[in-house]
Amino acid sequence: DAVAIGLAAAENLHLLGWSHHMPNGDDHAYLTNLATKLEPEAIILNHDGRSQPRDALMRATVQLLLTARQRTLRSVTVSTLAAQTCGTSG
Repeated sequence: DAVAIGLAAAENLHLLGWSHHMPNGDDHAYLTNLATKLEPEAIILNHDGRSQPRDALMRATVQLLLTARQRTLRSVTVSTLAAQTCGTSG
């Protein structure tokens, strides 16, 4: 990570990493805990390492997005987030 950060800084680039990981959608306790950590500018890596997402991950994603909406949070693309936080244009 330090090497990537140094190289990016040398090129005047900004790096965005994820703040949370939703690996598979099967672990109810993990997902419940993740829902409590939703906050503005959080980046959730939503991927189970498969070429096609599992149904459990898709259901968990829908639930997480509903929870975010109930808390008046919204989802945006990483490009939009970067433009808002780093002052970039995409």
